[in-house]
Amino acid sequence: MEASPLTLAQSHARKASKANTPAAAIDEHDLAAGQFATAAKGTDDSEVPHPRSHR
Repeated sequence: MEASPLTLAQSHARKASKANTPAAAIDEHDLAAGQFATAAKGTDDSEVPHPRSHR
């Protein structure tokens, strides 16, 4: 089973914090940012009504 974007983002962020070189940290940080963005696209706040919803 494939890991969720949020799980992958956390893994990349952890690797970035433990990277041995600045270049490796930057690469992992970029991967983490991409996965966080992917995770954010798949979420919503059910407490906040959608702008086009009818009340």
